[in-house]
Amino acid sequence: MKANLLLVVSVLLSGCSVSVTPNKTTVDTIVETFEFRVTNKEVAMDKSVNFVNQINLQYPKSTFAINYDAKESQFVDGFVKEIKAKGVNKLRYTLNANSESKGVKIVAKYHKMQEQTCDAVSFNTLKHHPFGCSLEYNRRLSMTNPVAE
Repeated sequence: MKANLLLVVSVLLSGCSVSVTPNKTTVDTIVETFEFRVTNKEVAMDKSVNFVNQINLQYPKSTFAINYDAKESQFVDGFVKEIKAKGVNKLRYTLNANSESKGVKIVAKYHKMQEQTCDAVSFNTLKHHPFGCSLEYNRRLSMTNPVAE
């Protein structure tokens, strides 16, 4: 009886062994900067909103730091209204006023993941990837950019 039980346990344990393949997913944190002085407010507004909108469409979990001269606070108020209308949540951007005369600087930060079997993964291409790539993308993203408490 003990021999049969030992045989069954050894067969079960050997059947549970799984070879683990190394994880080849790479996570890159990319920082893009758009810096300008406000001389023509309409052109500056168009270009800065296009910069944020382009990154927001491709990477919906990106974050933005908006550093600006205190003299440009009226421009930044209008800019914030524009990006809110484009769907950027107020938790995804920070405003930093300073007294230096450097104009406006928008710093965008996002994560780009590359999996050998999934190719470049972004929210726009998740429907075309093999099963599990979307889940792996979200898991990796939550590990690199955890939810702020």
